[in-house]
Amino acid sequence: MAISVVWLLRAPDRAEQALAPPAGEHARANTPQASEIESSRVADTRERARVASSQTSEPLADIAQAQPRAPGSETARLIVRAVDARTGELLDRVRVRAASATRIADREATSGGDLQLQLTPGRYELLLLSRGYEPLALVPVELAPATTRALPESRLREGSARVLGFVRGDPSGLQVEFTTCPRCGYSKTATLRPLEADGRFDLSGLAGGPYVLRLVDSRRTTVGMAQSFTLGEGQVFTLDLDGAFRRLAIEVLDVDGYSLSAEWASRLAARPPEQREVEVVEVVGGPSLRFECTFRSREGGFASSEFEAPTHPGVFSASGHHGVRVGFSGRRLGGGGSHVDDRPRAPTDELAPRTPAPNVPPTVLEAHLGEDGCACFEPLSTCPWTLELHCGPYHATLEIPAGSEAARLQARLALDTLGDEPAQTFLEWEARGGR
Repeated sequence: MAISVVWLLRAPDRAEQALAPPAGEHARANTPQASEIESSRVADTRERARVASSQTSEPLADIAQAQPRAPGSETARLIVRAVDARTGELLDRVRVRAASATRIADREATSGGDLQLQLTPGRYELLLLSRGYEPLALVPVELAPATTRALPESRLREGSARVLGFVRGDPSGLQVEFTTCPRCGYSKTATLRPLEADGRFDLSGLAGGPYVLRLVDSRRTTVGMAQSFTLGEGQVFTLDLDGAFRRLAIEVLDVDGYSLSAEWASRLAARPPEQREVEVVEVVGGPSLRFECTFRSREGGFASSEFEAPTHPGVFSASGHHGVRVGFSGRRLGGGGSHVDDRPRAPTDELAPRTPAPNVPPTVLEAHLGEDGCACFEPLSTCPWTLELHCGPYHATLEIPAGSEAARLQARLALDTLGDEPAQTFLEWEARGGR
């Protein structure tokens, strides 16, 4: 099938003919030369610059600098490397603190090598720290935006303080341990060293700072009391420790003088042998029969322990489950943007980190009920103690004299009452479900 196309042409009127240029001139007007195009482009650029200049007081160069930059382009990078001053070897876990007038950063490397910090531009004071080495302050540096500055190799000196000690008593099986050791060179959290055969020990290469030291046996149980002290750079500190300990048995008496230990011994004997050492954690009925024990020495020492009194056969204690509490924590993920290692500096922020006062942890004594129903504690230091027992509303206080021999003492429970009301015995309180 054929398709026909018909074009309809309209003739120009007289007015259009009068305004239209001749045919040759019309063709020349529609084909501009290259020089005319370039002149037009330059004029247009100048006109836009003139308009922009009339709308702002900033010069064009400043306008370009005010445009948003890519994330991180305004920060400065600082590269730090720390080595052992004697061997030249790279140090592990180097910590760098950088402080300006308004910002502060604190970073620690997880392995040897260069440590890089992304910082807000400014003038920073620097302090390098590493476990077992003396702190090193560096010359302040000026960091400009969008620059990288690698510092010369920093050489840290090993700690030169020492602790020389002697343990009285039988040193076999005993070790000396730093329970909190933020600066010593053996370990970040603890230092464990065996004693010499004659009871001496020598801990060297320690940086200045606070320390807590204790004696432990093969089970990592504390023997005696932990000691706290502060070392200066290069200081030699001497320590004399008592390694002797004893076993203590406590017979617990009720409010009326009846021996609870004898009652507990009969309950233990009534149980099958395989259940005598099993701790029941199911809650079925009856109050908690857990006794909390606190030992206090005249020198300010502190020790704690606890034991569980046996219930009647078929009755379980309402003690809480002795398990491990599992918790979860996390870090909220950021939504992007540039990252810097510094933060605003508070008025209390110093370049050198604050070293907290030594925290002497309480000694935890092992405790159990013997076949005679007495509460047994060991290893207990030979110094005098004051023992406090607590279970529910009942309590007892007992003075333990100094001595190196095993001892058996009695502790009588008491119950605070109003007026002349007779005190309910511990066994009555237990039978009534802790009421």
